[in-house]
Amino acid sequence: MYASPSPPANPHILPLTLNPTRKPHLLLRLFAWFLALAAASFISFAWLFPDLGDTGRWIEPLNWLVFCGRTFGYHIGIALLLLILLMLLRKLWGPSMLASAVALWCLWPSIWSLRPRSEPPPSGPPLLSVYSVNAQFGFVDPVRLLAEITSLDADLIIIQEHNPRVQSILPALLDKYPHTIEAMREDAFGMAILSKFPFVGTPQNYPYFGIALKLPQIKAVIDVNGTHIVVQGIHALPPVSFSYLSEQRQLIRALANWVQTETRPLIIVGDFNCTPEYISMGWMKQAGMEDA
Repeated sequence: MYASPSPPANPHILPLTLNPTRKPHLLLRLFAWFLALAAASFISFAWLFPDLGDTGRWIEPLNWLVFCGRTFGYHIGIALLLLILLMLLRKLWGPSMLASAVALWCLWPSIWSLRPRSEPPPSGPPLLSVYSVNAQFGFVDPVRLLAEITSLDADLIIIQEHNPRVQSILPALLDKYPHTIEAMREDAFGMAILSKFPFVGTPQNYPYFGIALKLPQIKAVIDVNGTHIVVQGIHALPPVSFSYLSEQRQLIRALANWVQTETRPLIIVGDFNCTPEYISMGWMKQAGMEDA
């Protein structure tokens, strides 16, 4: 005996079956792999690209890309964390693993810097205390800056972006810092050095490091209880263009070469306009300088 199946109660409604194990859409998987591979390729390029000099039609933009990859690695890592979360929610295991490896590489310098570290045992009273400040093109409140300088009572002060607003507080500091050299400018590239200790010789606003300087980078030698210490103020160009980054690299490379010829104790203080991860900071370390 045979019987036809009974029709659904409503012939216009079809049964729908959900499959929780259904794989993500192919285009979504491809897009996730594209983002992960793009991030991995960019970071790999930033860390593996060789030093081919500072100038050239293709060298300058490539150097700029390297700078962006190393300087903004932390930001790329944070963005990747959000991307990884979305990938995990869609069960995109492969691209999420690759993105996780890239994010860890980008974030590791910041994570490592947070490790607990013990201070070295003191070997005696400090020889010199140094305070460096960027006046931010005059946007720093001179009254607050004066109060901070007074409260810190450092032996040596190096000011970047020294301008007329900052210059207005110098008379109030003359009693404490009688030895002063300044190159005040209306733009963002003025500089000043204030010292409790006397200068040895005449400080130079435009010292020679093997290249002709376009902006003041004050060099002074101070006598600290019989020890002559070279103090080099630095304010490199910001990498807002290919040519600016090229000039920044040339200045730091020249500094690194000069460091190897200077036999006296040396302090380089200021604004390099780059992070410790960038290649030019490696030149300074190779020259024997330590990051303070």
